[in-house]
Amino acid sequence: MEPKPCSAREVRCARALGSGRCAGPDGYARSALAATAPDPELLDNHALVAAVRAEDPFATEALRGGITALASAITAVFTSIGIRRHVLIGGFALAIGPRYAELLTAELHRLGCFGLTPEEIGRLVVLGAADDDSGLIGAGRLLAARTPAASRA
Repeated sequence: MEPKPCSAREVRCARALGSGRCAGPDGYARSALAATAPDPELLDNHALVAAVRAEDPFATEALRGGITALASAITAVFTSIGIRRHVLIGGFALAIGPRYAELLTAELHRLGCFGLTPEEIGRLVVLGAADDDSGLIGAGRLLAARTPAASRA
């Protein structure tokens, strides 16, 4: 059975990419991923992270489906309640590092955020620290903002 090309409605996954359904039958074979895992069944996050960081076109395209969904969610949150700062935490985004934020910001520019200038869109996304403190810091700041000063003294 010949692999079928992806449509915009298909979910992209590493195995679908490896089988050639998303970039033609030779797309995976020409990618940096194939050098790491000739058999797509052997793909893992480490291989994908390394390939995206190396700006491999095939691996970057594999990531775009998730990036587009996240950018759409960020624009929806901004449009509905105006949040202008999104701190990316978690192993995968932080493992890719600045390249992940760059790809996400580029997608935000493509989608647009109603009323924001390109410079403001560029400041919507930042990478968090590679620790477990971001949620605690945010909760602490929220508690401090909502607690009257007299009760904190």
